[in-house]
Amino acid sequence: MVLKRSKISRGIGRLIKRKEVNHFESIANIFQEDPTNRYKYLESFTQAQLNEIANTHIK
Repeated sequence: MVLKRSKISRGIGRLIKRKEVNHFESIANIFQEDPTNRYKYLESFTQAQLNEIANTHIK
């Protein structure tokens, strides 16, 4: 029986081994700064869900 070995390209290997970088630490959180942004987002999300439910045909 011959065992096959997986080959990983050098680029993928480097991506797997490198340290994770969080680029979002320097960006302000708009939901914490202004509660109205959070409310608007949740309202839009609720409306989108209701529209999806309304447009779904029951079979």
